[in-house]
Order: sequence, then structure tokens, then C-alpha cells
Amino acid sequence: MTTRAEPVTLLRSRSYLGLLLLAALLGVPVSASAYGFLALVSYLQKELFTRLPHGLGFVSTPRWWPLPVLLAGGVLAGLAISYLPGNGGPSPAAASRCTAPRHRRHCPVSSWPRWRHCASDWCSAPRCR
Repeated sequence: MTTRAEPVTLLRSRSYLGLLLLAALLGVPVSASAYGFLALVSYLQKELFTRLPHGLGFVSTPRWWPLPVLLAGGVLAGLAISYLPGNGGPSPAAASRCTAPRHRRHCPVSSWPRWRHCASDWCSAPRCR
């Protein structure tokens, strides 16, 4: 039979207080960096979509304005993938392991009359794990 004092003693134990201190030491910088990232995103949105078009002489933000911003982001991402180490990480297509094509009789759509014309293509596609 358990008593009510056991949870209280656990919460007041030295190991639990050490765990709370560790969580605080890790949590404060992580949450501060997350807040800083969100503040940076908010600042950049105001700069790129409001102040930059006005600085270039537009009275209001043109409807096409997101296109050059997206183009610049795509170019920066492409340059990062090309020139930074790692090549953008492993390719999901190259990392998959494909098995041999399935036999048609195991294909569930081959028995459906409407799907019979494409069932051979669907069932002959390699299955990846």
C-alpha cells in the first residue's frame, strides 16, 4: 500500500531537483533562440514585403512582388545546396530499396473492370520499402 508522502518525497529529492535544473538550463536558451528566430522572421517579412517596395519607389506593394522574393530564395537555396558541404543531404530517391515487380494476380485493382487497363502498369511498378 502506498502512502501520500511518497510523491512529495520524490518531488523534493535531490535527483529530481537536479533534473529540473538541467531542464531549465537547456530550456531557457532553446526557447530564447526560438523567440529570436520568430522575431527575425517577422522583421524580415516587414522589410521585404513593405519597406523594400516603398524604398524602390512603389506607392503600394505590387501584386507580383512575392515572385522576385521567391526567386531570390530559390537561388539562395540552390547556391547553399551546391556550394556548402553535404550537398543538401542524402537523396530520398537514391536511398530507397526497391523490390522486384509484383505479380499481376496479387494486384487488387486488376480485378476491377474500370482499372484493368492501368492495373498492369500499377502492379509492375517497383515496390519500395
